[in-house]
Amino acid sequence: MRNRDTVCVKSRRNPSAALIAKARERGVDLEASSPHDLCAMHLATLLEAAVREHEATGTGMLISYDRDILSNVDAMVNVILPYLGLGEDIKANPQVARERVAAILSMRSDTSMLREPEDQGWTGETIEITDQVRVASQAHMGELMGRT
Repeated sequence: MRNRDTVCVKSRRNPSAALIAKARERGVDLEASSPHDLCAMHLATLLEAAVREHEATGTGMLISYDRDILSNVDAMVNVILPYLGLGEDIKANPQVARERVAAILSMRSDTSMLREPEDQGWTGETIEITDQVRVASQAHMGELMGRT
């Protein structure tokens, strides 16, 4: 597999105004930042924009992956999908909707290129997060994580 730079690493060359402001606020040199710090700051700017818009307008829905998505069929079927306009479809056949959501939530998200369906199922394995990622995430997004 070819190693490609992610969007957030590419943003070092052409940073958004929000990323420039975040770097200044934190006293960070974007050119000297590690890819982990750069991506955490990039993600923090996106999360901050979503939170700011939600608080200002009351529109949108902030969703916690751990609380609202990860193996939470009830939240998906009863709250998130109806918010996205699928309430009538769910009411028409709630059991099929629940089964389909459960099947989708049991799939690994990084398997779209795998041909064999048995290779796509989630088997409960955990993905190790490196200390570098954990530290960068906490440093740049820690205060935001509890708000979604």
